[in-house]
Amino acid sequence: MNKHLLYINEKLADCGAKYWIDSGVLLGLYREGNLLSQDRDSDIDISMIYNKNAVERLIGSIDSKKYRIKKVSYRKRLMDCKIIPRNYGENVRFIELKMYRNSNGHLFNLQGILNSDAYAWNQLFTIHNYIFKTTHRFLAPHIQMDSLFWEKIFKIGAFTIPKKFVENLTKLKVNGFEFPTPNPIEEYLKYRYGANWQNPEAEWDGLWKDDGAAELIEHPERFF
Repeated sequence: MNKHLLYINEKLADCGAKYWIDSGVLLGLYREGNLLSQDRDSDIDISMIYNKNAVERLIGSIDSKKYRIKKVSYRKRLMDCKIIPRNYGENVRFIELKMYRNSNGHLFNLQGILNSDAYAWNQLFTIHNYIFKTTHRFLAPHIQMDSLFWEKIFKIGAFTIPKKFVENLTKLKVNGFEFPTPNPIEEYLKYRYGANWQNPEAEWDGLWKDDGAAELIEHPERFF
């Protein structure tokens, strides 16, 4: 089991956060009993409805000698927080925390999604990989998505989750460790990945192919 995932899982519980594992880490642990080999991160979602101070307590408790913290915000609201081991490399995963807020029976997490012009540019010059991932992970400690620079590259989108899946979380036990998850798990995985979620797919692009969740949204400021 990944030691960094276990460390953050324990820290979140200590901070009183309402959180659950999601995306590739949930799919891998539930379907295969292990993390997916192609995944470079471990996704954990946090509900900002219940204990809004839990994230700041978590960040304050992280051992800064072992981890770097990288934040992404929109209109001064935290969207995303990456916890990156200082020995980050080819075989080391980072933890990605995604902040979910409430809207009309759903929880939503704002995401920066490459606009069409930037995406075409990305195909030629790998702007997303080179500028965003490298700059964000290793140089900029805090990116504000509504700043002029990032607005030129990204539009604001959202991942949405029906609230019913996370109102009463369940526990997934793997190798003696417990992780909170959406409930029921299989119904949620079908929502996220479609009816064939049980069949591994070699080239999965969650940003563009996620069955249930990803969408561009107009005027995201209305959520705040």
